[in-house]
Amino acid sequence: MIYSSFIATAGFISDPFASTDSDREERLSEYFVPPPYFASVMGDPSDPEASIVFSPRGTGKSALRRMVEEGASNPTTPYLALTYMDFEWAAGQTPTVEDHQLAVARLLTLAILTELDAEPNGADLYLDEHDKNVLKTAASALLTSLTTSQYRDAMSAVKTLHDKASEAWHKYGGVVATVVGALMAKAGIEGSTIDRDLVSTPASLAAGARDLLTDLLAISKKLFWRSVYVLVDRVDETSATANSPQAAFDIVSKLLISLPTIQQTGVGFKFFLWDQTERFFMEAGGRPDRVMIHRLRWSVEELTEMLSRRLRAHSEKRIGSLNDLLSSEAGLDAHLLICHVAHGSPRDMIRIAKQVIAEATKSQVGEARISRDNVMIGIGEFSKQRVDELYPRFSAEFSRVPNANFTTPQLANDVFRITTQAMRQKILQWVEVGAVRKVAEQPTGENRPLHVYAFSDPRILLRGFHASTIELNLDNYLLECEHCRLIAIGSDAAFTCAECGSDVVLKDARSLLEIVSI
Repeated sequence: MIYSSFIATAGFISDPFASTDSDREERLSEYFVPPPYFASVMGDPSDPEASIVFSPRGTGKSALRRMVEEGASNPTTPYLALTYMDFEWAAGQTPTVEDHQLAVARLLTLAILTELDAEPNGADLYLDEHDKNVLKTAASALLTSLTTSQYRDAMSAVKTLHDKASEAWHKYGGVVATVVGALMAKAGIEGSTIDRDLVSTPASLAAGARDLLTDLLAISKKLFWRSVYVLVDRVDETSATANSPQAAFDIVSKLLISLPTIQQTGVGFKFFLWDQTERFFMEAGGRPDRVMIHRLRWSVEELTEMLSRRLRAHSEKRIGSLNDLLSSEAGLDAHLLICHVAHGSPRDMIRIAKQVIAEATKSQVGEARISRDNVMIGIGEFSKQRVDELYPRFSAEFSRVPNANFTTPQLANDVFRITTQAMRQKILQWVEVGAVRKVAEQPTGENRPLHVYAFSDPRILLRGFHASTIELNLDNYLLECEHCRLIAIGSDAAFTCAECGSDVVLKDARSLLEIVSI
């Protein structure tokens, strides 16, 4: 049975696992689970504030940003949402705060012109002559030189008005100069005066960038918007930043630490950033006392609800759990198990579920049912892929480690056959990439205690292609801490829970396999 046939036979009207990109998910609002601080991120459009969400990749930053965008369509709280996430133009450099001010001003100018195009006599009703001069200056300086591709990107960034912007693009012929000219004519600013001193050179334009943005924000408030939300996202997805937290931070560093810019009246800058950039923010003088910071983390319970909502949305509410697709003899809460193995990532949750179904299609002929082995092998296959993606330099080394807990001398003497110092450096590299963490210290009778380490990512222990191996590791290495009720990773007779610091006794603790067995 092919994958699409399995999905249809199971009772879905569309594939719930087709995409892990929130910008391509039309049903996102139906299965979005708001984090506890969602209202704080949204803020008050009448008095917006800057905020930052730090989150690992794949944990839903862009989904959160999308829901802030959708809030802009609420007529009771009309704010303009501008999505600022195209940074290829920076080409690996560090843009100045003026570069960012002009980029936001460009989007705001297009939004204002688009709104005026849809509102007959809007400029005469709402704008004075100074406003018209500012708008013509901004349009001439920031829009007329755009390529077709750049103009289309700008249209897509004006989320509140995207349909209107697209309509204007087609209505006026799809040529940038023609469209901008037509928008200015419709706004009644053709006869307005351009500030020649401001636009005479790139340096003069940069020098006046903040004042220009301030004037445009004032114009926006004269229309229909209480405020403007600038949603900064995907800074780590350019060719220059994908593998470098430092480069990803540098892209927006000057904007992030410019309080006069991000705390201007009438604008709320909302940053959705890779968590690996947070330390660079602090080192650069970031002000958490002035800018609200949130950290996006999902509990297993929240992921479970998220997956249930996703399944219901794509099945006309007929399917609410992956367990509905299991064979009768599976004896497993696969829905819960997948959410545990996702390790806090909605994206990984989707990918695991898809991999499990892909395994089921290899053996199913007619009935769309998932076996226990399908679940285990799917988890093992995904875990191998994910570990190779996250830790490509060290994946082969992890395979040589025989247990979930270890010390430097154990690995140096018994496994890698290298010096203790060389092994210590190797483990430090594992710690730096987040694959391993120190969980305890063992007294040695000497001045320096022995550090005990454990893997921090359960997928490292679940790689494999044999269902029996996956089950064995779920039973032996992933155990519930009775104090915090989270899954702790360890293999010693007694080890320390990395989350709360409590002792986990191997013989007394429930394993993850026991938790999900029915």
